[in-house]
Amino acid sequence: MPRVARIKEEFSTYHVIQHGNERKDIFLCDEDKTRLFETLNRMKDKYNFLVEAYCIMGNHAHLLINDNENGISKILKSINIFEQQIGIR
Repeated sequence: MPRVARIKEEFSTYHVIQHGNERKDIFLCDEDKTRLFETLNRMKDKYNFLVEAYCIMGNHAHLLINDNENGISKILKSINIFEQQIGIR
C-alpha cells in the first residue's frame, strides 16, 4: 500500500527515520556516525536546511529537519546518494 503524500507547507519540519535493510546495524563504529555528520554538514551548506535535533543509534537514525523551503525529498535524496558514494552501509 503506498504511503500518503506529504502535505507541503512553507518552512516545514519533518521527523525523518533512516534505517538499514532488515533493521541491521548501519553504524558499526563512531567513524560511521561521524561520516553522517559530515554528510549532513555538506548538504546543509548546499540546501540551507536546519537539523533541529537528531538521535543516532546502531541500526537507525532520527533526524528532525526543517527544510527551509528547499524540499525534504531533494534533501534526503542528496544525503542518501552521498552516503552511498562514500560507503556508509
